[in-house]
Amino acid sequence: LAVIGKEAFFQAAPESRVVFIPGDRRRFRELFDAHAFRIAATHAQSLHALFMDADGWLIDVAIAEEQVGRMISAGVAVCAGKLRMKGALDDFLQACNAAAQGSGEFSCSAFLAPSGSSFGLHIDAQPTLILQMAGQRRWQFTPRPEPLPVKINIALMPGADSVHLPWGVLHRPNPDRMESVTLNAGDALYLPAGCWHQGQSLGESFSLSLTTTGLSPLDASRKALDEGVSGDEWKRNAHAHAGISYHTPDDAFSMVAPGMSSMDLRAAWDALADGSDRQPGVPGVKPRS
Repeated sequence: LAVIGKEAFFQAAPESRVVFIPGDRRRFRELFDAHAFRIAATHAQSLHALFMDADGWLIDVAIAEEQVGRMISAGVAVCAGKLRMKGALDDFLQACNAAAQGSGEFSCSAFLAPSGSSFGLHIDAQPTLILQMAGQRRWQFTPRPEPLPVKINIALMPGADSVHLPWGVLHRPNPDRMESVTLNAGDALYLPAGCWHQGQSLGESFSLSLTTTGLSPLDASRKALDEGVSGDEWKRNAHAHAGISYHTPDDAFSMVAPGMSSMDLRAAWDALADGSDRQPGVPGVKPRS
């Protein structure tokens, strides 16, 4: 994010507009490559082949690790979803989570796409950051999200001009509203949730896609409590407060995670207690200490 700055990006971009972030072609060289992709396929939570059929439908099918090479040779894109690998990639994801300052958790998928492969016009319900690792990919997109809330990923059916949802109607964007950019190695593209977009590979393309899942108040509270009770400072505070009689439970909760609402803290504390009063592998048995 050096081109625009981390603070400016997280203050302005995440909800409002698409951001193109150009970079040196060597920027992601040490992060991940096509060779690492084939290794990562064994660690991915999901492995899928993606292609458009003759009628314009996006086909997404699960495949086995040994089918990756055959799919690429046949001109079919392959996605290794929700990667978790020790090393530079995992360090990078942890740094992204730290920079997001609790606004969500990042996950990473890798796309290896042969020349000409494309995905149809669609909307994602979560923000996406695309890192172009190698090759080129041409993207078209609406620069700002749709005003109608998007709660699920949505693709337009072939020939359809609109999608009817229980809470409203989404219309195919006017071509005049669409903008485009070609990503080269080292470039990145940020797409907020709710932006129409589609991409096509110009030659073989290899990219990483980072998505964020927002944290509910309970998730945020539990995360704060997990961090609070894991350190020595909480133990010291607990000893310091040992002789104090609390008038309400909220006083005790605020000692662990100040700033959280009492309702979220209470629910998070109950969830932590429910998970910590059992010995691993022995359901329902409380530890002696």
